[in-house]
Amino acid sequence: MSTESEKVLVVHWEWAPGTKYAGSKFWATHSVDIDGRILNWPRENLIPLGATEATVVDGDGLDLVRACADRTEANNKKMGWGRAKGRSLEDIQRGGAYPAAKASDL
Repeated sequence: MSTESEKVLVVHWEWAPGTKYAGSKFWATHSVDIDGRILNWPRENLIPLGATEATVVDGDGLDLVRACADRTEANNKKMGWGRAKGRSLEDIQRGGAYPAAKASDL
């Protein structure tokens, strides 16, 4: 049985001064081969702060997804934001629609 894996480029981006979201930072994954966002995003006033290549292996690290979902759900409750919306792990794997989900669904 073969395990699928893929290399991705992980970039830490920041919105430039003077933009609506100035100073806000986020992570994004990109293709290591060709990804138009790498050229376009700086034109949209995004600044790359750092990057690394990572290999994602299908089936590995799903505990990390669950742990993040648990923390996000707890934060949403703390902030009074209600139930997090998204897809369950099964829906993601099937490519399904976006029903309301919670961490226990993963």
